[in-house]
Amino acid sequence: MSTDFLFFSSNSMPRLLVRRILFHSNRTPRKPFRRLVIKKNGTVRPVFLPWVGHKTGGTTRSATAQNDTISEMKHPALLGLERLRTPEENASRWKHGKIPAKTLSERDVEAILQPMSGTWLLLSVGHDDYTTIPGGVQVCIQREQRLTTQAGGHYLNIHPWQPLPRMAHVEEDPDPHVVLVLDGAHIGVCRMSVLSAATKTLTDAGLRVFLTIHHLLGHSPERIAELGQSIRATNTTPNTFLWLHDFFTLCPATRLQRNDLEFCGAPDLASNACGLCVYGQERQTHLDRIKHLFAVLAPMVLAPSQGTLDLWRGAAAFRIAKSRVVPHLALEWTPGPEIAPEPETDMAKKRIRVGFLGTATHHKGWPVFERMSYSSQFADRFEFVGLTASEVELSGNRISVNITPDHPNAMADAVRTNGIDLVLHWPNWPETFALTAFEALEGGAFLITNEGSGNVAATVRQLDRGAVLTDEDALFDFFDNGDATALVQRARDMRASHSVTAKPSRLSLAVFEETF
Repeated sequence: MSTDFLFFSSNSMPRLLVRRILFHSNRTPRKPFRRLVIKKNGTVRPVFLPWVGHKTGGTTRSATAQNDTISEMKHPALLGLERLRTPEENASRWKHGKIPAKTLSERDVEAILQPMSGTWLLLSVGHDDYTTIPGGVQVCIQREQRLTTQAGGHYLNIHPWQPLPRMAHVEEDPDPHVVLVLDGAHIGVCRMSVLSAATKTLTDAGLRVFLTIHHLLGHSPERIAELGQSIRATNTTPNTFLWLHDFFTLCPATRLQRNDLEFCGAPDLASNACGLCVYGQERQTHLDRIKHLFAVLAPMVLAPSQGTLDLWRGAAAFRIAKSRVVPHLALEWTPGPEIAPEPETDMAKKRIRVGFLGTATHHKGWPVFERMSYSSQFADRFEFVGLTASEVELSGNRISVNITPDHPNAMADAVRTNGIDLVLHWPNWPETFALTAFEALEGGAFLITNEGSGNVAATVRQLDRGAVLTDEDALFDFFDNGDATALVQRARDMRASHSVTAKPSRLSLAVFEETF
């Protein structure tokens, strides 16, 4: 157009005034001008591509990173729909088609469990190998296993031989294989029916067994119900517990996000929202099977936060024994020997360290953190540090952190030793607990989160150690206008004058030990 020279310089870059009016500091268009920059099909108009792909923060990004930047300019809904797959499509990608080389018989399992007579057994249901795979649920199972053995019991965890992003379908395999992990050691693979039969034989002989369900992904709920029935012989009080680590009992979409984009709140099955969602068809049978599990077992429901339990109660219509909030851990600050504060001149020179903890995924807010790390307006004042085992590109430092049974405090220690001031925890769904948020606080950092982050926002407000913001625009303003700097001063003062102690809960043991 003839007026191009008014808006663009000779090198095809938008002129300074155009950039400031049309774009945020992270080079995404402001809402009023999004249609001007992005076509209806979600692609960036060619005239703006040089600006989008241009180097940022004084560092030229790789071709892949530039393509990622251009991709991020698409409307989030369009990006999400491009990647969207039905649960069945995802399941077909997960299936490995392998058959266990050797399986345990009922007699084998009985022989393994027989020496436990006279003690007690906590039978735990998980969705993957908690001894090698990182994640919040896995950390809880690791800790629960340690607590059980310390208390004189034994811990038998089962997870699917064939992992799946949904429950196992009866028509695929009516009697799935599960992997047995006893007190942290892999002991073999067996059919669910074999485990139930062996467990019943031993409970009839006097072995006291409790069942705690951490996750049902990849499992057959019908077989889990049979397993629960097999341990009732020696227990009159509730001995089956089910954790709400996420919302899988309400929908195959564990985070209750319609088409993996927006939080839906578990609407009625007949709603338009459910009909338009890629999880809607699977949810029909999913809820029937979950309802059957609850009808048979009537478990005691354990939630890591009150907000999670309230949301679940409002959407669930299942038979339960009772419900209870059992936080994964609590934090306590105590005054200690005060550390001499740094001189103000040194503080002014020291860049603020902003961290991201854990797996670098969209639903945890990684794209937002990445955009901030590449924003030139923050380059002189903030240093962005990714404390993650994920192989990701970042304009800043990436420090690999893995939580293992041998190093359960690795993340909090990394926050402390790397001097992280603020941690951005920006999920797009209401987190049920968020262990990484507590690890950030334990390490001495303050939290920055959004209003829809569930227990993260509730924790920040309760402890007054961070900021809860409305949206991404407010987030960039918060870092740009000096509010973040003021918050960092509070965080550093707190680190200098107080020590923080994490007090982990006893998880499932906190409840069933009361019946001993």
